[in-house]
Amino acid sequence: MKIETHTHFNDNYMATATAPKTSATRVPVDAIQVLMCTDLEAEVSKYASQGFFPIGSAQFVGKGNHGVSREAREQAAKVGAALVLFTLVPCKLRALRKTIDGKLDMQAVRADPPLGFSPKGYSVLTSTFLAKQRE
Repeated sequence: MKIETHTHFNDNYMATATAPKTSATRVPVDAIQVLMCTDLEAEVSKYASQGFFPIGSAQFVGKGNHGVSREAREQAAKVGAALVLFTLVPCKLRALRKTIDGKLDMQAVRADPPLGFSPKGYSVLTSTFLAKQRE
């Protein structure tokens, strides 16, 4: 099985089927926040209580210490998100597997971790795009 390794949000973005299409407030690209977190689900819940709602997600394998902020903001602007939350999990390519639904199997990644982050290593980036509810 071949796993693509690149940092293109637009190639991996999947819209959330339950997201309302017209209730988001548009945000200029420069005002879009991109935040790294350790517990993605907890952060999404925290921002949901502040009037944000998930409109999509992206998951892919990236190499090295290439920043993601610019590409995340560009994708967020395309889809109407005001906030992008993401996690990075270092991985070994040999540990990558896909689940039946096509997502990366994070249990397999965590079961065979590398020693840590490396500028030449790989990481699984999982992100959620959130829009702000109109007031």
